[in-house]
Amino acid sequence: MFKILVGEYIDDEAISHLKEAKDIKVDVKIGIKREEILDIIQDYDALIVRSVIKVDKELLDRAKNLKIVGRAGNGVDNINIPEATAHGVIVANTPDSNTVSACEIAIGLMIATARNIVSANNFIKSGKWEREIFVGNELFEKTLGIIGLGRIGSLMAKRMKAFGMNLIAYDPYISDEIFKRNGCKKANTLDELLEKSDVITIHTPKTSETLNMINSENISKLKDGVRLVNAARGGLFNEEAVAEGLKSGKIASFGYDVHSVEPRSECVLYEFENAIATPHIGATTYEAQRNVGTQVVKQVLNGLRGEIVETAVNLPSIGREEYLIVKPYINLAEKLGKIYFQIELGVDPITGKRIQKKGRKNQQGLPFNSFKEAYEEILRLKHEFVNSTINNSFLTFREFMEEIYLKYYQQKVQFVTYQTALPHHQLFIKQFGSKKLSDISTIDCERFRLAIIDKYSSNYAKNMWSRFKACLGYAERLGYIDRVPFKGLDNPRGKHPDTKFWTFDEFKKVINSFDISEYEGLHNYMTIWLYFMTGLRVSEGIALKWEDIDFERKWIHVHSTIEKDKNGVWYAKQQTKTVAGNRKIDLDDFTITILKKWREVQIKNDDKDYVISRFGAPLCKSTISRIIKRHAKITGVPEITGKGLRHSHASYLINVLHKDTLYVSYRLGHADKSTTLNTYSHWYYSGDSTISEEITNSLDNLGLSIYLPNSCQS
Repeated sequence: MFKILVGEYIDDEAISHLKEAKDIKVDVKIGIKREEILDIIQDYDALIVRSVIKVDKELLDRAKNLKIVGRAGNGVDNINIPEATAHGVIVANTPDSNTVSACEIAIGLMIATARNIVSANNFIKSGKWEREIFVGNELFEKTLGIIGLGRIGSLMAKRMKAFGMNLIAYDPYISDEIFKRNGCKKANTLDELLEKSDVITIHTPKTSETLNMINSENISKLKDGVRLVNAARGGLFNEEAVAEGLKSGKIASFGYDVHSVEPRSECVLYEFENAIATPHIGATTYEAQRNVGTQVVKQVLNGLRGEIVETAVNLPSIGREEYLIVKPYINLAEKLGKIYFQIELGVDPITGKRIQKKGRKNQQGLPFNSFKEAYEEILRLKHEFVNSTINNSFLTFREFMEEIYLKYYQQKVQFVTYQTALPHHQLFIKQFGSKKLSDISTIDCERFRLAIIDKYSSNYAKNMWSRFKACLGYAERLGYIDRVPFKGLDNPRGKHPDTKFWTFDEFKKVINSFDISEYEGLHNYMTIWLYFMTGLRVSEGIALKWEDIDFERKWIHVHSTIEKDKNGVWYAKQQTKTVAGNRKIDLDDFTITILKKWREVQIKNDDKDYVISRFGAPLCKSTISRIIKRHAKITGVPEITGKGLRHSHASYLINVLHKDTLYVSYRLGHADKSTTLNTYSHWYYSGDSTISEEITNSLDNLGLSIYLPNSCQS
């Protein structure tokens, strides 16, 4: 009897197929927590996942009976393939299950961005009717650049040819015949495709080669006004670089179904109206879900029963047709012949010679009875070799990061911080991965420092450099290196970001643009008003509950923030950004009236707990940004962020109410008043031109006379 754990959603039909199998016991635990799966995985022969559960070394070390991991989907980013291979675990995916769905979401994003469909929809639902501002572009006779001409890329070519588009494709791993078959002109280089395309769509796996494939360097080679689509994997397009392209107008639009970090509540691209995002729903169709479920179950059952696993990604395989031809001869060879194996394990770091193992017997000294037994012995030997040869002297930067530092860092910080930093860590691995940790020199570090200063903004480069130093600093503390190689190198100089804010007059224009007669209008009005009048941090406002408001004493108690965990579930952290962030903020009578009115509406809609919620659910930070952006555009005031509302409140306190530093510091929850002065000193000292007159008047009023002796005369 084989035990299978289903840790993420697959179609009910697939589950039923498992339950009907007489040799299978299945446990369905959708959304299982990391800690629980680590505790029970040793009991299972197979594991079925999608993209959330991380099948890493820690899990595999505990999975003593695991024989196969089935990935319900195509990408295997969440599975450590080399580690699975070393543990003798087959990994199988379902590459053909969702090709149509993935292709269609890419086409949908392409059309939606070209014709401004989402913006027009939002505009008309806000009560406006205008056509002239939503002029789009036809796809007809435009040149479509397809990066990756595999299953989905080929399907995209066939469908978009019917739109009358001219097709060019780049894929260095396929034959010229496939280009001809799909009606695509072959681009010999990526640059050639970038320079000739009006619209670009990407359909490649996420590898070290394709990570940040579209970056700031090659974006400069694009046509002006190009449209980009990514429905493949997050991280293929560098999000910061795309944002810069959207800002400059180099990129007309960006449609994307995938993010570099998922799940996601904030992204540099969310502020752009011409960047349309969906939450990785490419495979989320009834048809694809059914196909992916039935296919992954088939592969898992085949693996457990000793049958061919057609879609194994770490096991040499042949097609079903070929297998049926040679199967009788395999059986014959096993019965009449002798089975040998030979494996290459790498190169001896001292002698430089190849390390080989070969044999015809198992651990017990008995000849192999089947090819399966020989293969299992190969995997055992590889696992043994890998675990015994990694040491301090030959530890590579990649091994240090993946096996040591990232595990330490994940335990050290909040999950959202770990996910935010992951693109930086992946970049470090790409830069230094194969290099021995002990061989990284000061020159290597300096070259990397200069490269990121040249490529990124000063603040971004400064943050990245700090994270890189933290990695090597930890290696030094553990004794893997004698000294950090970056000593003596300067930090990139960041600058305090210039956060846009609204004056009180601009705020009045915005607040008067809401239609408060309906639910959404009143909700948005209340949200913007509350942030402007209190200076709450965005995360503090989202976490605010009605129990935190004392209407009689007229204050808000700020004591928590709210975030989403790795499964997309909201959770409250009973802490603020700083200790001083735990504070009480006085409320004016106008704000109290607005909050009470909003509470009445919430009660009618059976809303509970959270103040800034929409139909009971806490509001995402990106939604607040979109509200601000939409009404800024309507009223003609500057577009600001949620943080900009906090700066607007500070400006109101200082420039209108003339509040001192200590009061502003407390109300904003700054750790000390130096933070307030560093951020807002230009407002405090903007009136210095009148100080001389004020001193003169003060001295006159106090009756001070001035006596100048003649001793200074010559």
